[in-house]
Amino acid sequence: LWDAMGRPRTVCAPMVEQSELAFRLLCRKYGTDLCYTPMIHSRLWVESPSYRREIFSTCGEDRPLIVQFCANDPDTFAAAVRKLDPATCDAVDLNLGCPQGIAKRGNYGSFLMDDMQLVYSLINRVHTTCDIPITAKIRVFDDLAQTLQYAKMCVDAGAQVLTVHGRTRDNKGAGATPADWSLIKAVKEHVPVPVIANGNIFHNGDVAACLEATQADAVMSAEWLRRNPALFNGTAGSETGGLCVLDISSEYLDLCAAHPCPISFIRAHLFKLLTGISGGLQNYPELRQALQDAKSEAGMREALEELRRKRTAAGFGPEIKPLPKPLPLSDRSQETKPLPTPLPSPDQSQATKSLPTPLPVPEQSLETTSIPIPKP
Repeated sequence: LWDAMGRPRTVCAPMVEQSELAFRLLCRKYGTDLCYTPMIHSRLWVESPSYRREIFSTCGEDRPLIVQFCANDPDTFAAAVRKLDPATCDAVDLNLGCPQGIAKRGNYGSFLMDDMQLVYSLINRVHTTCDIPITAKIRVFDDLAQTLQYAKMCVDAGAQVLTVHGRTRDNKGAGATPADWSLIKAVKEHVPVPVIANGNIFHNGDVAACLEATQADAVMSAEWLRRNPALFNGTAGSETGGLCVLDISSEYLDLCAAHPCPISFIRAHLFKLLTGISGGLQNYPELRQALQDAKSEAGMREALEELRRKRTAAGFGPEIKPLPKPLPLSDRSQETKPLPTPLPSPDQSQATKSLPTPLPVPEQSLETTSIPIPKP
């Protein structure tokens, strides 16, 4: 799978209502190798043709692509994957990382970490009954040995790629501490599949630093890629390689016109891009309100061009959005923290052997468990 996807180095994370086709294409233009779709609700995907039309779209330029699902029932998850055209993506991913309250209420994402038997069955059911490769995106435990056991179990179940977010389930929100790159490195040393490192990728320079610290195969960014879709551009000079964020915003609107998406998605992206730049939306409350009130892509473009005019008249140059300086590597990766002795690495020769018998699914069926639909 990794070779088939071109051995990607930079990855756009799955983001609810924010990693839609237009944004993925924008990121790909500026250096992102691999993209994930927004999380898809597996039961709704199975039951609703209209949901399938609304939640997922792609095109020939949108590859390699991994489609992410949330699920808590192996049969429903496998049924959802079978309704996905294998020609439209390279793999499917099981969301085991979402730490939000809606995931807790719906019993999915990182809240499945407490039930390793169920996680094994979810991955293994798709691996053994579907034609599309499966990957998994996980968070870490406080305990290294438990983290390594969890990662190895996902691989034994059939996951062909692991994305490891170097934070625990409770390490989230405004008070979150930096992701622990040393735990990602430990996972990489323990499993025989490609590992994508997730966490602390704020700037282009963080890519090389993370790959060196973790020995991962690729890095993933979410929030900071929203702020700067050219984060992975790699061009010398500014964070966007000398590109003006207003020009990038205009390109995004062009892509939205060619690949329509809900207006709420577009608005959220533009607010993220245009707030914080010198002479940005924070300087012009009337334009901020105009963007909030806009009901169409054309209305948002008008607000964008008015912002450009006002910035020019006020003497602001084509500056990019300023980003905080990256944290020192030692602070981010916690390399000075001694690690427990890792568990023995799996025997590479076992990779071609048959998978172990799936663990039993818990007696209580999850088919009737309601997974809340994420609100806009």
